[in-house]
Amino acid sequence: MVLQAAGSGVIALGRLSAFYGGLALFLVGSGLNVTCLNMMLTQRFSPEDPRREGAFLWNYAGMNIGVFVGFAVAGHYQSAERCAEFFVFATVGNVLSIVLCAATWAKLKDLDTPLLTVTPGQFRARLLGGLAILVGRVPVVWFLLQSPGEASTLLKAVCALVGVGLVVLMVRHPDARERRNMTAYLVLTVGSLAFWSLCQMAPSGLQLFADHHVDLVVAGVKVQPQWIQNINTVVIVVGGLLLSALFVRLRAQGFRVDVPQQFAASLLLMGLGFLALPVGISRADAQGLTAFGWLGFSYILQSVGERLISKVGCALVGQLAPRQHQGS
Repeated sequence: MVLQAAGSGVIALGRLSAFYGGLALFLVGSGLNVTCLNMMLTQRFSPEDPRREGAFLWNYAGMNIGVFVGFAVAGHYQSAERCAEFFVFATVGNVLSIVLCAATWAKLKDLDTPLLTVTPGQFRARLLGGLAILVGRVPVVWFLLQSPGEASTLLKAVCALVGVGLVVLMVRHPDARERRNMTAYLVLTVGSLAFWSLCQMAPSGLQLFADHHVDLVVAGVKVQPQWIQNINTVVIVVGGLLLSALFVRLRAQGFRVDVPQQFAASLLLMGLGFLALPVGISRADAQGLTAFGWLGFSYILQSVGERLISKVGCALVGQLAPRQHQGS
């Protein structure tokens, strides 16, 4: 969070020379932030606790309230051409979050991790090592942002190594039951990769499609491009709470609602979401613009699918992955 605040502050300076440095700080901070948030929540529930899935759903809904605010404010500042002020807003938000965490640290600190069982000397060594890796990533990301070709090659190599590493961990794991769980986890990971490859089209490819090929005037109001992303956040916040309550009720009545079924449903909804787009394109107006409703319908289907797979997958890690690998 400190790196995020620093990154937003540097970008707010409005100088191109500082932009890549600020972006590198922000990306390193946000990448670590999301991972740590999931790990902190995992510690609050045992693998068998039926509240685990609901907790992740509620947490994801809360996160998306922040996403909604971010996109809404970003659209406002873009329309007013006051981008520097938006990054000042982001900096203040990050600083307030740091203050909030500091004030409630007793409820956020680690409860059950391997680091709590090491000696003070081992803890300090690992802390310094972790900080060195964290700070060292900033110049690496700064370089990669300016070298997209090298970044693409490195990313593919790292992904391949991670995949191989997970398979090796699974094959070499001594406990047979946990090894079967890890196998199931890897199978579901393949489905997750397919889903998120399409899901990440929303802020990139679909955003460009909306900018150039969609009629963004709805009921006489011009929809800012960033506001389109809030279709996703609204569905996730409202749908997440409804799905959490629905699943609890269905299971209480004896219906089986398991994670593999949710994964399958999410992939089906993602496919239907993208199928809606060519139908809308085929009905474009004389200017070649697609009606906004088709894009909105596609986002809704994708968002419900994301609701089914996202935080449920995070909760699943605590159920299938052995304790010593849950931070991997």
